[in-house]
Amino acid sequence: MSSQKMKTHVQVNLSGLIVPLTTPFDDRGTINQIALIEHLGFLADHGIQRILVAGTTGEFFSLLPEERRQLLGLSRRYFQGAVLFQAGTESLALTLEQIRWAEDFGADAVLTLPPYYYAGATHQGLIQYFHEVDKNIGLPLILYNFPKHTSLPFTPELLSVISHFGLKDSSADLDLIPATPHYYLGGDAHILRAFQKGAYGLVSARANAYPELYIKMEQACKDADWDHARDLQGQINRIIKTICSPGQIKKVKQAVRSVLNNYPSRVRLPLLS
Repeated sequence: MSSQKMKTHVQVNLSGLIVPLTTPFDDRGTINQIALIEHLGFLADHGIQRILVAGTTGEFFSLLPEERRQLLGLSRRYFQGAVLFQAGTESLALTLEQIRWAEDFGADAVLTLPPYYYAGATHQGLIQYFHEVDKNIGLPLILYNFPKHTSLPFTPELLSVISHFGLKDSSADLDLIPATPHYYLGGDAHILRAFQKGAYGLVSARANAYPELYIKMEQACKDADWDHARDLQGQINRIIKTICSPGQIKKVKQAVRSVLNNYPSRVRLPLLS
């Protein structure tokens, strides 16, 4: 992202905790709007200031494009904090279309995976791909690193030549922290270490059900209160043991259901309910 763009479009505080929303499905397998709105209210009431729509936890891979658009519209309408949108797809044209949705609906930032079908893409191909994204976006661009699923890791070399606001790193490679302007951790077991090394933010699926604990962790890290953060990390580690892979998305939804009685825990195939 050029410095000129960054001066004009960074309007909100994007540092700290981001909750990647789960997507509730009703008995017919369609999006349960009432459950979604109740969940958004629950998160806001418990102090969450930033959410991510259509991320991995939101099962974006199982959603029709119009469903991703629906989730974005509802989230922007019913959540007053910062709304981030995962617009990355396997296609540049479709990714650019979803970026336009983000801008039209008033999202505050966009995440993009690399184009994840062609695992053999060259570095030069990825650089040109993200140059096209950069030319067509007016929002902060956060690259989404999830090589477990894309087989296309963002390396320090790539990050040095791709314009971007930050990196959401689900590989929890803390060596990438100095390679990006703003590093967002995607790996709850490493929160303390990541913030001690200079992380800018945290994206946690488990915060869907335990927002207060993660807000305490966020604040302790911002205050550099490492003793308190170490205690909170221990509490989070105990939650990780119960909400973990395989079936982590389903388990997160079940945890949300434990605090919101009517929240459905269904997932879409190939995940199993």
